[in-house]
Amino acid sequence: MSLRRSAWIAPGIHAGLFALMWAIFLVQEHPSVVGPVAILFDTLLIADFPLSFVAFGMIWEGHWQSAMLLWGTVGTVWWYLLGLVVLWLRRKWADSRS
Repeated sequence: MSLRRSAWIAPGIHAGLFALMWAIFLVQEHPSVVGPVAILFDTLLIADFPLSFVAFGMIWEGHWQSAMLLWGTVGTVWWYLLGLVVLWLRRKWADSRS
């Protein structure tokens, strides 16, 4: 696997988990943040700190659609940018060793 392609792994996992969380949430008989969706929600809540806590606050204020859009898109972009930083640091480290 090329290094460039590896920058897409974390955002792909994030987007997939986020989409799966929403799919489960929408098909539950009584939608809430309990049951099977709780594991995904808690995982993303911790992984996307502090953005997730801003979104969580927006949810409690009644702006859940905006919060989920913000959390899903900005969180995925954030993980992509982190992947690029890792690639940049790895190249910098490899150049310094040669």
